[in-house]
Amino acid sequence: MPTSLSASRAATNFWWRAVYAATRAEALVRAGDARGQEAIGEAEATIGDHRYARGVLLRARGLHDDEEGPIRESLALFNEIECPYQAARTGWLLGGADRAEAERGFAALGATLP
Repeated sequence: MPTSLSASRAATNFWWRAVYAATRAEALVRAGDARGQEAIGEAEATIGDHRYARGVLLRARGLHDDEEGPIRESLALFNEIECPYQAARTGWLLGGADRAEAERGFAALGATLP
């Protein structure tokens, strides 16, 4: 059994492939894995117009590059597609007023804080 799963080896034609690729990229970035940048590139090539996956990938890119812009884009996208949990997860990363809003969002969902 292989020790890693590549987005390019994930089963094709499944609705979750885009989400899998973007989530994998974010997980590798958050873990400080050297494959994070490669996973971001793989996800970018596979997500197409999947807006939820785009939001996850923007967050991963912002974390990887230590840039606020992509994280803010991710937050705006999750708010636009009405995905409160991911919006809260993303806003939490920004701190300040965005974190305060995220905390209210987590409370409204009954979710624990990160």
